[in-house]
Amino acid sequence: MQQSLPIVSSKIWCLFLCLVTLTVKGQPHERLTGYSSRPQEASSIKHYKKTASLDLPVIDDFSYRSHIPESTIWEDQNVYINQTFGISPPSIGVATFDGLDENGHAYELGKFGVDTADILTSQPIDLRNPGDSVYLSFFWQAAGLGEFPETGDSLTLYFYTPQSAEWARIWSISGIDSITDFTQEMIPVPDAYHKDNFQFRLISYGAQAGAFDMWQLDYVRLDDGRSFADTLFDDVAFTRPHPSLLSEYAAIPWFHYTSNAANKANSNFYYRKNNDGASQNINLCLYEIMLGSNVLASEYQGQPDPNSPALNVENVYNCLFDPFFPGAQSGEFVLTAYQTHEGSNEDPLTETNDTIWHEQHFKNYYAYDDGSAEQAYLVDDNGGGFMLQKYEIAQADDLRGLYLYFLPSEYDIEQNEFTIVVYENNNGVPGSLIYESDTTHTPHYTTSNFYLAYPIAQDTSVSVQVGTSFFAGIKQVKNTPLPIGYDANTLNFPPIIFYGKPNDYYQSSLRGKLMIRPYFRYTPKDFSISYPIATALDIQVYPNPASSHVFVKNNEENSQLQYSLYNLSGQLVDNGEVSNSAIRLQAHLNDGVYVLRIVDSNGKKAPYTQKLILRK
Repeated sequence: MQQSLPIVSSKIWCLFLCLVTLTVKGQPHERLTGYSSRPQEASSIKHYKKTASLDLPVIDDFSYRSHIPESTIWEDQNVYINQTFGISPPSIGVATFDGLDENGHAYELGKFGVDTADILTSQPIDLRNPGDSVYLSFFWQAAGLGEFPETGDSLTLYFYTPQSAEWARIWSISGIDSITDFTQEMIPVPDAYHKDNFQFRLISYGAQAGAFDMWQLDYVRLDDGRSFADTLFDDVAFTRPHPSLLSEYAAIPWFHYTSNAANKANSNFYYRKNNDGASQNINLCLYEIMLGSNVLASEYQGQPDPNSPALNVENVYNCLFDPFFPGAQSGEFVLTAYQTHEGSNEDPLTETNDTIWHEQHFKNYYAYDDGSAEQAYLVDDNGGGFMLQKYEIAQADDLRGLYLYFLPSEYDIEQNEFTIVVYENNNGVPGSLIYESDTTHTPHYTTSNFYLAYPIAQDTSVSVQVGTSFFAGIKQVKNTPLPIGYDANTLNFPPIIFYGKPNDYYQSSLRGKLMIRPYFRYTPKDFSISYPIATALDIQVYPNPASSHVFVKNNEENSQLQYSLYNLSGQLVDNGEVSNSAIRLQAHLNDGVYVLRIVDSNGKKAPYTQKLILRK
């Protein structure tokens, strides 16, 4: 395991800004951050080491719909396969490296120093008799739509053979703090590795605290008969997911879907021709839109490629849909759509990127977001303030509550109460308060679903009548921020997110959407499910202010505590173990305000953090 001395990252610095009270209280300000867990699909695939090694070529473009790496190619399943974190990838689907394990949990809560994070290891490969020179190629992108890796972080490649019996470091890229395009690496595999059971491995080094320090990986290709200039491959691939079939929302209630007015007449689709022009002649806009097996609209002839000369860049075409409508339905239902292309002579190992699917769900809620949370959205210094999102709906109706997606992030928010609030739309900004829930809620997390339902009243039969335009969201009781899921793929333009107080609010400068879904008429079946929340360390620190020592009362069983002390510039000034329930403050420390952070070495509890005043 590679490890360095503790460093202070931008994530910890953000935490300092939130915890330290300045002489003048600041105005509310929004920001994005990573998170310490995400819901993860249950793995039905048992990963294992193959008894028979793979033959060349070995190719994976991560275009499959599972979030788990393909077990026939990869030994482990730590990385997160998805179609939303990459920005203009070579093909749809990327492998995301972060600080979350295969179950979607942080490797070690509160640990922001550089350490081993995600690992992706190939199955054994037979390289005994390659036809010619062997190259491994892949594309990488720093951050994508997630958090940037910092200077001390890295993505590193290793090679292994049983004969060498060790993993050799072959290539590495350090953290980058600005948006980059996908970059292809061409890595020769030396003759010394032309053995049976050869393996390669990519490791990200960064924070183990969660979805921080992220890298996106795409289009891994190991083959012989290649050269350093062999950067092109004959593959026409979609690069973004199938968009919503609806004109404004990702979802609307089935009882508001009464005419074709809600449907898109056309949509943009994004694709890339990863080749040298030999296979340019493709037909696009081949699709079907279905209710069950009933085809509502289709196109089987397609249209010629409008971007025929444009190679190795992301292109777009617009597909005009035939009018489609399933007729009035008596309950919840789903429309299924696919989009494909034809005409190119492509590698059958990458055919899954030729078609994109979309399931359009009609339940009882409105949704802007696509269900993916690339980061967490929170507002600092917003005690008693709101976070709102504007909704324009098809008809006035009875609002029953909000689906909310809270992410565990920098804070323990188990006791951080909030209420549900609804405001009038006053010419595009929040107007008068329509309703505030009669009870307070606390955030809950789930291991299997992104959203949980929060009713507007303790009596779940209560509803509030809203018109066709309103703002809905939450009101913070405490000053501790409440991290809400942030969908970076769904653009907030013009901005519809507001935060602050009724007479002192601010319009969001960010371009994504909050994962808040108002639901109507009836209560979801799963609203009453209770989910456990990761709790913080149960300790007390005293006295404060302190002079030479602080004492730590530890109510945890069998825990070993470690502490770090930072000044207001974010510099680590002292760290060590909590010995005999006390921390001795170093004599060289000047009087002032510091931030004390205490963690449990077994990583099972969220860290304890507080402001500490030193007066000698």
